Amino acid sequence: MNMQQQTQHILEKVVLENSNNTYSLSTQMIQLEVVQQAVAHLMDRIDEIVHKGWDKDRGMAYCAINEIKDHYV
Repeated sequence: MNMQQQTQHILEKVVLENSNNTYSLSTQMIQLEVVQQAVAHLMDRIDEIVHKGWDKDRGMAYCAINEIKDHYV
């Protein structure tokens, strides 16, 4: 293998690795967006529960927690 072939092989390897890294990063960004949306929704639900005073009522708090658990778990 001559120098030009070696250089081409190295460049192809680098391009492939960068492509794989880009794909992996893109996948992780999508997963992060999904987690961020779920956390935002959960925080909205907690704000609603507190606003309604359900956090002070054991029965309503229990029902709200079960609803959240059923929805997210």
